[in-house]
Amino acid sequence: MSSTISTSILTKSFFKFLGISTALMVIFLYVAEINLFSINAPYSDDFNAVLGFLNSYQNLEWREKIKLIFSQHNEHRIVFNRLIALAYLEVFEKINFIYLAWIGAFGWFLVIGLLWRYSNKNEVKIYEFAPVVVLLLAFTHWELMTWAMASIQQYYQILFGLLAIYCMTNNQFWTAQIFFVIGLFTGGGGIIVAPIFCLYYFVQAKWRCLIYTSIVILSTFFIYFILLDYQHPLHHPSIVNAISSPKQLLIFFFLFLGAFSWGNHYFNILFGAILLALFLRISRSLFVKFPFFGGVAFLFF
Repeated sequence: MSSTISTSILTKSFFKFLGISTALMVIFLYVAEINLFSINAPYSDDFNAVLGFLNSYQNLEWREKIKLIFSQHNEHRIVFNRLIALAYLEVFEKINFIYLAWIGAFGWFLVIGLLWRYSNKNEVKIYEFAPVVVLLLAFTHWELMTWAMASIQQYYQILFGLLAIYCMTNNQFWTAQIFFVIGLFTGGGGIIVAPIFCLYYFVQAKWRCLIYTSIVILSTFFIYFILLDYQHPLHHPSIVNAISSPKQLLIFFFLFLGAFSWGNHYFNILFGAILLALFLRISRSLFVKFPFFGGVAFLFF
């Protein structure tokens, strides 16, 4: 009996050590890659989104400055990016793209921290949380890791989306709405929080919250698209053309979802369809039993 107990303790200790050491190794490698491969030079969208913006901003009246901050960058409104660039320039009197990339990376670590906070509150051990660290710090998004403008936009729009969902599921209605608006004006991907809000309040039968969040969403969309005069970028695919061919749109969606390799397209489409079916199968129970994880799954999906 005592031998069985000792073996069980040793096994648990081994997996605890394995989980923690693996997570720490991944964190070290992630930080090391940013440190090794970041350079203090603009790349791609950095020229327009950071340097071009700052050069134009200096010579404008205050009304025009506000208009510029909220203006489009391709299909996005990157207000958060621009405020970070302005604050950095104000404090340090110059722009360093390495440190901007680190600011972006910090947002991604805050995402992990928020997920850990929720998991820890629900009695998840740190070694059990290790796979989340490994998956989120995987090098599949390697280009963002050292790309100043894009890392801030992409990582923080996810962070603000998660904060919106976290507050939503903790009955902090207006704080959730604020984070939704901030997320949308960080990157266009923040729009995905809108259906999550509506789905959550519908499943929970919180009709007053559903009405209020619908008003906030529609008002924000009116400002984003109508009041600020949204213009479709000519070099980007048209949403109207995509919707006009539902079959092709569905095929591309499944292909994107299941394309974990450059293998057979038919296999990837099938795999994407299976992933969607599994997600729909568990989504309702997630929203009922673990609403935060339900929202997170929808966001990352």
